[in-house]
Amino acid sequence: MTGLRKMVKESLVSEVLSISGGTLAGLFLVSGAMQDLLGTFPGLLIMVPGFLGLRGNILGAVSARVGTGLHTGLIEPKITLKGDVALNFAASLLLSVFVNTLIGVLAYLVSVTLSMDAVLWQLVVVGALSGALASAIVGPFTIVLTILVFRKGIDPDSVMGPLVTSVGDITAVICLFIAAVVVR
Repeated sequence: MTGLRKMVKESLVSEVLSISGGTLAGLFLVSGAMQDLLGTFPGLLIMVPGFLGLRGNILGAVSARVGTGLHTGLIEPKITLKGDVALNFAASLLLSVFVNTLIGVLAYLVSVTLSMDAVLWQLVVVGALSGALASAIVGPFTIVLTILVFRKGIDPDSVMGPLVTSVGDITAVICLFIAAVVVR
């Protein structure tokens, strides 16, 4: 029962933080600046669900891979971007840019289908740029936090998924806004 109690205690904190992060990301989406941008760049709104879901999926997998490497001894619990850790980060960055570019294309197709004004290159560039920015910020954070959590004797698999999703949601919305302002 002690193992179960420990897992619930560790997971509860990360789940509460995840809910809080999702709420903050939502509050940013309804802010005046974001509402103005969404009004002039409607295809952006179509990108938001896929873009937000992607961050937790890709970087959650990175956290799981690093956690497994730490548990098996393949990765030393040192904060570094070398070896397997660097490969996992690079793969997540490339995957994020590729899939976010695809999200931009799909947002364009949906926009055209719904008779909304949309420009393909703008949505593609916003997708690629915001994906690269968000992954470049959240990726190292994820790796460092996974290692720190492991060092504290907490199982990264119990806490990192919700934490990565929360931080990823907040960062992704901000990066999406920045990329859209730059491209617009």
